[in-house]
Parts: sequence; structure tokens; C-alpha cells
Amino acid sequence: MEKLKFIRPTKEYEKQAYDYIKEFNDYNSPINGVGGLNRYIGDYDGWLEKIEIDRTIVPTEKKVPAETFS
Repeated sequence: MEKLKFIRPTKEYEKQAYDYIKEFNDYNSPINGVGGLNRYIGDYDGWLEKIEIDRTIVPTEKKVPAETFS
């Protein structure tokens, strides 16, 4: 049986992340669960910064921390 492993996105996974988004687009499927990556096409480093902010944000009544895994 294959084990599931959660990995935080890094620069090392940039190509795989964009391939993932491309597959959604190729099948005209709505993109969900990608931590906003579809809004950062061409700015992977900016996306990595955004998900780090999401992960470390101080909880408020309107926002809580969120984790994104590859």
C-alpha cells in the first residue's frame, strides 16, 4: 500500500504545481483547493510568500491560519 505524505510547496515543485493547474484548464474544470495558485500564474515565488502568510497569520474573527500542501 502506498503511503500518503503531506509536503509543503517549495520552489522544487514549481513545474508540478503549474502542470496541476494546466490539467484543470485543459478539462475546463473549476479550480479549487490550490491555495490561490491559479491567481499567481507566472509568480510562483509570490504564491509561496502568500501561502506562508496564510499559514502564519494571527487568527482574527475574519481570518484563521490555513495550510497548503503539495
